[in-house]
Amino acid sequence: MDLLSASSTTFLHPVIAGGTCTPPPAKSTEQWLLSTLKYPKTLAQLKGLHAQVVKTGHSHDDLVLGQLLLCCSTSRSMGYALSVFLSIPSPKPFFYNAMLKGYAHGGAHDECLDIYSLMRSRSVPCDSFTFPVVLRSATSLGLVGVGEEVHGVTVKMGFAREVIVQTAVMDMYSSCGLAERARVIFDRMDERDAICWNTMIAGYVKCGEYDRACDLFDRMPEKNISSWNTILDMYCKVGNMCMATHLFDSMPERDVISWNAMISGYAKAGDPDAARRLFEEMQTSVVKPNEVTVVAVLAACAHLGALDLGHLVDAQRVFDGAGGRDTFLCSTMIEVLAMHGKAEEAFQLFDFMRKEAIGPNDVTFVGLLKACSHAGLVEAGQSYFDMMNTVFGMKPKVEHYGFVWASLLSSCRIHGDVKLAEKVAWEDAAMIRKTMKKKGIVKKPGCSLIEDVDSDRKEQALLHHSEKLALAFGLNQHKKKNPEHEMRILTHNCYWLELAEIGILVISTHTCLPRIGHLHEEHNLNHV
Repeated sequence: MDLLSASSTTFLHPVIAGGTCTPPPAKSTEQWLLSTLKYPKTLAQLKGLHAQVVKTGHSHDDLVLGQLLLCCSTSRSMGYALSVFLSIPSPKPFFYNAMLKGYAHGGAHDECLDIYSLMRSRSVPCDSFTFPVVLRSATSLGLVGVGEEVHGVTVKMGFAREVIVQTAVMDMYSSCGLAERARVIFDRMDERDAICWNTMIAGYVKCGEYDRACDLFDRMPEKNISSWNTILDMYCKVGNMCMATHLFDSMPERDVISWNAMISGYAKAGDPDAARRLFEEMQTSVVKPNEVTVVAVLAACAHLGALDLGHLVDAQRVFDGAGGRDTFLCSTMIEVLAMHGKAEEAFQLFDFMRKEAIGPNDVTFVGLLKACSHAGLVEAGQSYFDMMNTVFGMKPKVEHYGFVWASLLSSCRIHGDVKLAEKVAWEDAAMIRKTMKKKGIVKKPGCSLIEDVDSDRKEQALLHHSEKLALAFGLNQHKKKNPEHEMRILTHNCYWLELAEIGILVISTHTCLPRIGHLHEEHNLNHV
């Protein structure tokens, strides 16, 4: 965006929209405008309010114009905010800060840096509200060089002792992997508040220096709940739920972030039962669940290899009880429904998302394609796959291709066409890989696990694809060649598999079942 050239454009004042901007006689016009502009508005309403500003002679009222810019930013109408900003003859620093904040909060970090450059080129003085926002945008864009330059400006302009500014500099360095440089600033500060300590602790966590994070946490003179949550979240993310539980039990107080970290930690660590129990405990506490909690619980319901959790936790009830609907919540619920063979319900939820203008993401389509795979709905799967690009402009990833392929295999299984299934599983693999290579899709390495399941769970197939045919073939060949030996299986897809459907049919015919352990990926092969 060329702001300097844009500043020469002529701004046309808007037309009053629908007569909704007339201030009540009981209030002064300025009071009414300031009060009305506190809340988000539609673009039409913003134009009407701006027209009222001009009509009532407040177009030179800094307080009103500043509030108008802030209202534009909270209303996500930064295009209109820029028009208003460029119409101001000599914007004061807080006008620039309002634009910086609006762009940064909306994720438009390039534009935020453009405003900062314009500010510097016009020799407009920066203040302690300017630098933290600019540094955050530089960090988000990974521009450590820009961050270093801004750091230099803060020192040159006398902000080296401003805690809020130097804390932002620390966060920039640690977020860019330079924890040591952040620590130098931390050690040189004359005074440090809780935010400063928490920023440095979080910086060590971001850089993977967990021991140093814990050491600084122990040395912190006055810990607040954010301090405890930072370390708690660290233990959860690295999978050390033993230490996380000890810390959680030791916390003087807990908020919703504390509970969410533990519930998500248990789900990711492969202990969805513990996640369920903690969620039930949370419901009896004074802390109430939020949307993040619901997503974590639903993720636990959908945890691979633990589908029986769906019988213990009423996922639909949890979902229905959520206060709002967003992409993450709906996508997670779609995956839960897919896991439990509820294809139609998954499709209906996706229709709801489109009706409510809730944009899908990669996970949404993984869930939809998984539902098609389990039900053998080849045409529906192909339709959703095509929709990713043609409707939403999303590039399919390896897992999306895998589930389209799996839908065809599942269809073959449902109709009992074993020969066709074998043909698809083995011959079409080359075609899939060729297509993926042509489209520049690279499969991430990973590992798989096959776990024993009881008769109540064997009907809930986690995924239907060629690896189950490989498993069936492998078990059959292994029994013939080495009936007493352990079998090692190498897979080419990083999924968790259950001995269900195709696998169970083969395994159930064996009187002597070989021990199956961990499956490691090796050279993209199904090898027995």
